[in-house]
Amino acid sequence: MKISRFVTQRVRQPRQYVKSDPQRYKLYFMERTLLGNVMEHQCKSKYIQAIVDRACDNFCAPPAEVSIVHRPKIRIWGWQLFNRLTFNRGFGGCNIHVVLHEVAHYITDELTAGAEGVQDHGPEFVGVYRALMDQFNVLPNCAFDALCSRWNLKWVEVWK
Repeated sequence: MKISRFVTQRVRQPRQYVKSDPQRYKLYFMERTLLGNVMEHQCKSKYIQAIVDRACDNFCAPPAEVSIVHRPKIRIWGWQLFNRLTFNRGFGGCNIHVVLHEVAHYITDELTAGAEGVQDHGPEFVGVYRALMDQFNVLPNCAFDALCSRWNLKWVEVWK
């Protein structure tokens, strides 16, 4: 008796993804349309610290420490751990957009203080990011609103 090749092949089950952060990739694609070539527009460390201090002050968040690393093999622009923001200069992480993105994460975490159901790139984060982009004259609110509607991103108005 001949066994069909369909029986002998492994059946792959579709992956089940938890939609805990449904806006994440939409926001990343939107940012890539804004960023262009991030390596061309790097900020100096003293300016990054000044941006972080001013943003934290305007949102009444505790000040954050800034560290800059040069690790070109790590393909991450920046990350936040507790009250430390780290930017990877080797991968283009010292760009104003990346700095504001990570500061928005920090401020959102401080404002929501561990509230249930707050997503990493949810409406609260996008609202803080929108306010920071306008505050530092990177992108006015009307342009950010147009991008959000183009990419179907939800955001909430935040106090600044």
